This record gives sequence, structure tokens and C-alpha cells, in this order.
Amino acid sequence: MASNEYDYKTSGYFCQACKSEISFEQKVIRDNDKWYHSSCVKQETKSKEFEKLDDQLFEKPVKESIEKIEEIPNENIKKEGILCAFCRDIITDNEESVKSKKKKYHVVCFKIYGKNPINLSGEAHKKETNNRPSSIDPVLIIITSGIFVLLFYTAYRMLSGLSLLAITIGIGLAFYHIIDSSRTNRKKKKRNLPSYFIFITLIMPIVFGAIVAYDGFSVWYSVPKAIIVWGLTLTFWSNMVFVPLSVYSKSKDVGTYGNTYNPFVSIIVPAYNEEKVIRATIESILATDYQRREIIVIDDGSKDRTFEIASEYKDRVKALHKENGGKPSALNYGLLYAKGQIIISVDADTILAPQAISALVEGFRRDEVGALAGNIKVRNRTNWITKCQALEYVAGIQIFRRTLDFFDAVPIVPGALGAFRKDRLQKIGNFSKDTLAEDFDATLKILKSGNEVGGIIDSKAYTESPNSIRQFYRQRKRWYRGDMQVLVKHKDSMMNPRFGTLYKLTYPLMIMSMFVTPFSGLVVWVFVCPRDDANIHHITASSKCTCNTN
Repeated sequence: MASNEYDYKTSGYFCQACKSEISFEQKVIRDNDKWYHSSCVKQETKSKEFEKLDDQLFEKPVKESIEKIEEIPNENIKKEGILCAFCRDIITDNEESVKSKKKKYHVVCFKIYGKNPINLSGEAHKKETNNRPSSIDPVLIIITSGIFVLLFYTAYRMLSGLSLLAITIGIGLAFYHIIDSSRTNRKKKKRNLPSYFIFITLIMPIVFGAIVAYDGFSVWYSVPKAIIVWGLTLTFWSNMVFVPLSVYSKSKDVGTYGNTYNPFVSIIVPAYNEEKVIRATIESILATDYQRREIIVIDDGSKDRTFEIASEYKDRVKALHKENGGKPSALNYGLLYAKGQIIISVDADTILAPQAISALVEGFRRDEVGALAGNIKVRNRTNWITKCQALEYVAGIQIFRRTLDFFDAVPIVPGALGAFRKDRLQKIGNFSKDTLAEDFDATLKILKSGNEVGGIIDSKAYTESPNSIRQFYRQRKRWYRGDMQVLVKHKDSMMNPRFGTLYKLTYPLMIMSMFVTPFSGLVVWVFVCPRDDANIHHITASSKCTCNTN
């Protein structure tokens, strides 16, 4: 191709059928890294071979958004290449291959299993997939038992008879969700009403308030005490659900499957002014044990040397520069160049563990899985702020997310390390720029489309957390605003039973964690911990007196 000055009105790509240049206004089709006019493909009556595409054509960035690129499968275009006998993926022209016993393999696939291919439908595969722990760690049982004993004792000493009612309701809600999750073959009722969980949660304060008022308390004490018992019920419900299921999920953790699943993966790293950390991030990705991958670093209009540092790895990393448009824009820009079946998003300040990518890939064995979340840990534990955040990450992932993984409804695939199937991501319109939490938004859209979203504990990544109160406040303010925007955007999830677990559990749980829990905690802090000890004595004595008369 002649080295003419680049015209912003054209894409720099040429149709392989008519050999004319493709402009942004024209609809195009991409097949096997080759571009065609949509009209040229439709006019073809018989498939024919085209010349190989010049690699220099891909050096110029495509400035059109992913939504306007139409990738329509057409029977007149036959996919080139031979299937790998190991991973069953197409061997493209730019991939090295090995031929053994009249079969072709990717070089990486051939190195994994040697000269003895594994029959994916035979006994060897069954033995690998069934290699999982058979018993639960007794230490986890002891910790779980201790948590329950402490909860029961605290509730008994705190509010006596009403506590038992709170415990009973909490246990009932917990068993309802666990039993209901196993009912897969049931008819879905068409009704535009909130889930039963929402009804029960909203009506509990009224019921508890009436009971407390009937027992002889004044209105001033009835309302806060009802809210306290309400929060206590939700606490018991969450612990009755989260703790046992997180222990159960821990016992089901599996290791490798023998690497029999080996799809091509695209790792996208959006970066803005990250010259201090981008090198370490790239090095950690290159050091991962999964080899069928491509690394795409998107410099989102950085004003420092981020792009120059990423370009130093041009033989192993595709570094692209674009005008600043935000993280969702950078991710969508990277999707234009991504060739993998699985898209993995990694933040520019995240360090990956060696097995992080391979562990994520293993989770996509089932076609129902649309997205997976990695295990994020804090690596800069230097002061009490970062150490508290490290504990928060552990509690949120090891307990909260493990439980939702049991229901295949993890609500957030984090941007620090998250994976999506490319075709499912494109069907939901890629990443949206209308919220500050594009990862939360994309995850809910994946769940609403009927796909499962899980979490992989073995896929570990280490990220930087705010190390000052000011940075922490700004981060959480941005997160909270973004979460609020997403919850409002997807408010139909609370009214439509077609969304399954998202409708029954995940969406109400997010509402509860953002509003109910902080509100009930504030009430406890104001009314249960006042400076006047006489109020506490009055509440406690009245509660005990009521219980004794009953």
C-alpha cells in the first residue's frame, strides 16, 4: 500500500472483493481478519478465495465505534483454516501449527499434552473434571459454628423474645432462597410485581413496630426498636445464607482440568496516565501461564509516557493510542482489534498471578457462562486504611461473592480482572458510557440476557487501593454514584420475574446493602448507644418484663 497521508474520512482498510477503500459510512463485514463491503458479499453467488490481507493495513486505528460495525455471518464466505484436534478452535494463517498422526494442532496445544492427544469425550476427560476435594475443611466448620453461636447469643441477650422472632424469620428467608434455587423446571408466572423478598423486607418494620407498641412501649421507642429488630432479621438471613453456602462453595473448588479447553483470549488494558505502573502490569500479564492470548493496551489520551512504555513491548503487545474518552470508550476501542473468543479486562494498576488467566478460562467450559469475576486482593497494605480495605475485599469475595456464585448470579465483574464471552458482550452493546460503573452495568446486562455470571477464586489479581482518607472518600463516592446510576437504569430487574435470580435475590440484595443496612446501622448508633444509660436500662428492662409475663 502506498504511503499516502492518512485521511480521517476513510478507515485505511480495503475490501477484498472489489479492492476499493472502505469508508466509515459503509457497512462492512469482517471474516478471518479480512474486510468486505456488505454489498460485495451479498452479490457473490459462489465462494472464492481472496488474497491474503496486508498486515500493514491493521497498523492504522479504526475510529468508528464498535456498535456501527456490522458483523453478519454469510454462507457465501467460508471460514479458512483447519480445526485444532486438541482445542477444536480454528488454526488461523498467522498461528503456528504442528502436524502429528495426520492431525493438526496449535503449537501451544501440542506442547501441553505431548504426543498423546486426550479424547475430550472419553474417560480421560471425565477423570480430570472429577478431580475435586471430597471433604470440607474442618477449620471452616469450626469457624462457621462459632459465628452462629455468637449470633444466637448476641440476639438472645439483646432483645429477648423479639430476637427469637427475628431469628425465625431470618432462617425462613434463608431456606426459601436455598430451596428455590434448586427448582429449575418450574413455570414462570407473568406478573409485574416485586419479589416476595421485597414484600417481606418492607412489611417487617410495620409488623415489628406493631408488636413492640402492643407490648407497652411508647411510639418514640417502638419505631427505633422495630427498625433494630428489622436489621437483626436481615443480619440473620444474610448469615444463614452466606456463611453455609460460602463454606459449601469452598469445598467445591477445583484445580486444573488438564488444560483441555484452550480458546484464544484477548486481554485489554485501558490506561490513562499510568506510566508508573503500566510496565509492571504488562510484565505480569506476559508472565502468566496461558499462551493462546493477545495483549492490547489502550492509551486513552494519556499526557505522560504511558503509550511510549507500552510500545516498548510492540513485539508481544499491541499498543494503541486514542483521544481521551473514558474507560468504557477505551474498552470498546480495544474490542475493535480483539480476535479472541474471551475478552479479559485488566486495570492498568493490577498485577496478575501466574495462573490468573488460565483459571478464568477454565470457568468458561460451560456455554451458559457469560462472564466471570477474578479474585481481587489489595497489594499495598501499608497503613490501617489499606489494611481495612484488604479485609473488606476478603470478606466481600470469600463470603458475599461465593454465595452468589452458588446461584450463578454474581452482580459485579470487576474491571480490575473480569472476563466476558465476546459474542455475549457484543449482543448487549458492549460497555456503556452512561454510568460511572461500566463493569456493574455490563454484568447486570449479561444476567438479564439469561447468562450465568460466576467468580473464580483461583484467578488472583493484586490492585492498588487508596492509602488516604481523601482518596478513599473520592473512590467510594464515585462507586456509590455509579452503583446508584446502574440500579436506576436497571430498575425493571425488581419487577420482572423473567430475570430469575437477579429478580429474586441479587437486585434486592444490592438495594438492601446500599440503603437498608446503613440506615438500620444509623438507628442502632443513635438509639441503642446513647449517652443516657437510663434509656438503655428502660428498653432492656421493659423487654425482659414483657417476655417474663408471656
